[in-house]
Amino acid sequence: MVPLAWALRCAGHQVLVAAPKPIARYVRAAGLEHVPVGGEANPLDLWQQESGPAGDHAFSGEPWAALAERTVEETVDLVRRWDPQLVISEHSEFSGPIAAALHGVPSVSHHWGLHLSDPLAERLFSGDTGERLRLLRERFGLIEEDVAADITIDLCPASLVCFDNTGWLPMRHIPYGGTGIPQSWLWEPRTRPRVCVSMGTVPIAAGVDGLREVVRGVAGLDVEVVLTGAGSRNATLTDLPGNVRAAGWLPHDQVFPTCDAVIHHGGSGTAMNSLLTGLPQLVLPQMCDQFENAERLVAAGAARTVAFADRSPDAIAQELRLLLADPTHRQCALRIRSEIESMPAPGEVVLALEACAESPLALAPVHS
Repeated sequence: MVPLAWALRCAGHQVLVAAPKPIARYVRAAGLEHVPVGGEANPLDLWQQESGPAGDHAFSGEPWAALAERTVEETVDLVRRWDPQLVISEHSEFSGPIAAALHGVPSVSHHWGLHLSDPLAERLFSGDTGERLRLLRERFGLIEEDVAADITIDLCPASLVCFDNTGWLPMRHIPYGGTGIPQSWLWEPRTRPRVCVSMGTVPIAAGVDGLREVVRGVAGLDVEVVLTGAGSRNATLTDLPGNVRAAGWLPHDQVFPTCDAVIHHGGSGTAMNSLLTGLPQLVLPQMCDQFENAERLVAAGAARTVAFADRSPDAIAQELRLLLADPTHRQCALRIRSEIESMPAPGEVVLALEACAESPLALAPVHS
């Protein structure tokens, strides 16, 4: 959401980011203003408490419901006191839409790059999760229709759309991976393919295991491998082969343009950054929506995948050989890159948001 926040800032608007205290340093590193809500609630801790084990396809939306329960009171109070013209919420953040509905402020839903399919979204936000969210709305005298978004921002390129998104506002994906100092070795001449390996930002054991299996799989291949992201400097990743570099944290927009392929966990952000660079992908999904993301990237021709249960050094090595040898994967990735580049930039989307904020049709406040 950082690119849109900065597009709003550059258009002269003030932006406040409401998030729990553990998120503050990331917000401030992006040059944005942070207002704490939800106290010390750490989204990562909630995720680990409420979600299933790695490799489990049957995960739920409980972590998002738990976060909303902790943040909603302070978010509602912030919107009352600050009186913004828009409330923009990430699409699985539920306290913002409640605050917007209560105070008659237009609500904007900001989706991730890759959609959740209708069946997956239904599975995520029904059952126990759906009941928690219903009770949360009822606490403020609201029903589901009251918290529907006035505008939905959609970053998904056409080739990966999995449902009817008519009426959604398209926006170009702009990479943002935090701050980092560019490494001079990235631009040195090289004689063999470079492959970046990133198993996400959430430091889970399955991610480190995946890195370890990749390292063993590529040891005998004529490629240069860069490990980055969570776990890339884990103390157990010892005795790396000569063709593997543990680089620590590197923003994708620095390292991907110097690569020939990406091996990753199937996270939406990493997938979109790979597509924007026109890179073929080897996806090793391990949790949540990553399994569905892998299937859709493969169906679009831009990726190959190894199932969680089948992860092994030999399987990874074999799929990487096929990925690099078949030019159609890169051709498909380049085609999707063109789709992304044709979408409106965040600065253009700001114009639509301004119109929404100024519209006399904004809903009147809903009082419990």
